[in-house]
Amino acid sequence: MPRSSLSRTVVVALVGGAGLLAGCGDVATDKAGGGEGHEARVLRLANHNPEPGELEPFAREVARASHGRLRIEFVNGWREGESNSEPGVLDDVRAGKVDLGWVGARAFKAEGVRALDPLVAPFAVTDYATEEKLLASPIAAEMLDAVAEAGVRGIAILPGPLQRLGMREPWRTAADLRGKRIGAPAGIGGEAVKALGARPVAVGSGGSLRAVDGSGQLHLTAFLANHYAPTLPYVATQALWPRPPVVIAGSRVWARLSRADRNALLEAGRLAAGPGLALIRAGERSALPLLCRQGARFFRADVADLRRAVEPVYAEMRRDAVAARVLAAIDGMRTPDTAAPIACAANHKTAAGGPPSGTYTWTITRAEALQAVPAVAQQPDFLAQLPAFFRAVIRSGHIVIYVSSRGAAEEVGFDADISVFEDRAEFDAGDGHDKQTARWSLAGDDLRFSDVTSGADGQVVMTTKPWTRVR
Repeated sequence: MPRSSLSRTVVVALVGGAGLLAGCGDVATDKAGGGEGHEARVLRLANHNPEPGELEPFAREVARASHGRLRIEFVNGWREGESNSEPGVLDDVRAGKVDLGWVGARAFKAEGVRALDPLVAPFAVTDYATEEKLLASPIAAEMLDAVAEAGVRGIAILPGPLQRLGMREPWRTAADLRGKRIGAPAGIGGEAVKALGARPVAVGSGGSLRAVDGSGQLHLTAFLANHYAPTLPYVATQALWPRPPVVIAGSRVWARLSRADRNALLEAGRLAAGPGLALIRAGERSALPLLCRQGARFFRADVADLRRAVEPVYAEMRRDAVAARVLAAIDGMRTPDTAAPIACAANHKTAAGGPPSGTYTWTITRAEALQAVPAVAQQPDFLAQLPAFFRAVIRSGHIVIYVSSRGAAEEVGFDADISVFEDRAEFDAGDGHDKQTARWSLAGDDLRFSDVTSGADGQVVMTTKPWTRVR
């Protein structure tokens, strides 16, 4: 069924169309290409974030590469609230408490695995073109194989957003950072902060910054969502390192999978790199002008000085044979960065604020739909799937609408980038079809849309009820 408009994509979810992903327990009826009546195996993936975010392209590619035999079910909020949840996630995956999980590449150093350290080494991978080349190269498979030393099977190294260093006060060189308390990830990140003469401090995702003078765990979309710009306004345009998630499986889970399913998971990891990076880049493009309005001040740090200060970290890394090969590979892949510079323009077309990031929910009954948009009476198939529960997740320039029709499992009904200008929002599903537009307004936690340029069913979804922000 073609995704020809906002309304059509939501209808696809309501009527159970092909290719949609949803967690359905241990076994689910396959409608993603495996043939009707076949059963899909659902693999539960521990995710300590509240939403899947950049993991969603991997889930889509798993369904595609396995021809519907496998589905990913995200178990969000896994070990939520723990400032350093990664050792626990590794333990949970090893013990078989969950089929799959993900941890940052930085987590493996504590497990005695040094092969992935170059991924998060300071000033090694500093642009998305280099990251994409690295993840598509044969050396990525070598890094995944090394993960076995931690007692888990490496499935995928997914692209991660670039992290930048933001500080309360102006800075430029390592001397400016001496003695400062800087939020940093465990492992190489903490070692790099120490080499710069600063004190690394553990800060949980979205946590308070009261105890720090700066943070090196800031990617632009999270910086915006957590409203950090007023607190840490001085942000270097040059990236420190990326934050690549590594998807892992327990050895017992891996052994129970067929060879075809193992290959499908590995292939999905490779295929997800491009869509994942596109999602990250789109989020950053949308976040940048909003950060500028919030008070972020982007500038160029003296990277040559900073790089000299962290050279001891590199010397330690090169003692590991695989890590040394990865570092050499990165040096050979690095090209001049052709991306638009991170900078605040004199004028921005994106409206300050925009539809705020968060999770919104609403329910629509048949009677409510008919009252709100009488023309929907001409679409009996749509009405037959009501009542339906809707959950929209907005994250800095991107929206995903999940639909649960008549109590069934949630499915993705709509996935698009959002750009805004004043009170107008434009939705681009990236499928080559016309973009949809609507007017938006916010009253408290209620987000409302009007003047939606789609069919009657899309107008029902968007305008019948206010979308109430629940977190």
